[in-house]
Parts: sequence; structure tokens; C-alpha cells
Amino acid sequence: MNILGPINEGTSGRYTSALTDETGAAIDGTALDSATLTYYDALTLAVINGRSAQNVKNTNGVTISALGALVWAVAPADTVMVGSGAMEDHVALFTFTWGGGGAKACTHDVTIRVRNLKLVP
Repeated sequence: MNILGPINEGTSGRYTSALTDETGAAIDGTALDSATLTYYDALTLAVINGRSAQNVKNTNGVTISALGALVWAVAPADTVMVGSGAMEDHVALFTFTWGGGGAKACTHDVTIRVRNLKLVP
């Protein structure tokens, strides 16, 4: 599992990764049948910012290049606090299919640590 952060609540960030298949070869982003993101609080499983199986195939702040470079522009609405602790973990679960009709699939997850700034409205 990858870990990003901590990121202060209510701020933007950037996550990058390489999208690879089971052999370690880069997956051509233009060849994807689908790319989705489910983003939730690790403790409560509450979905954050409406990102439940959200389409992210070069939309909604995510780009995937022909060389398999994944870039997610994390928005301030993605770093809201769900609880009241000093820090909380959010999970971004990406799911990808390719090969025509979803013949191949993979998942990729990253934990985003969000730091509670008590005075952020």
C-alpha cells in the first residue's frame, strides 16, 4: 500500500503513480476500458467527496497517460475531516479494466493521511 501525506485538511495535493499490469509492464492509459475511483474514510468507510466508483478515465482530476503515468490532482474537498481526531486515513481505491470488455483488471490503493487543523471552517 502506498501512503501520501500528511496533507493538511482542506488543501489540495498531488498523487502520482505508474500503472502497470501483472508483468510489471506499463498499461497504456488510452487502452483502458474503464478507470474508477472510490475514496473513503478508512475508519468509518464513509465515502468522501461523492467519489464512489467515480469515472476517472482522464476526468474528475485524474489523468492517465499512454505511458501509464497516473496523476490525481487531490482537491480540497478530498481532504475534509470525517472525524475529530488529530489525523485520519483516507483510502483511494482505483480500479482499472482493459483488453476489450474488461478482459484484464487491476486495483491500486493509496492511503492519504489528512491532518486536522482545528480552526479550518
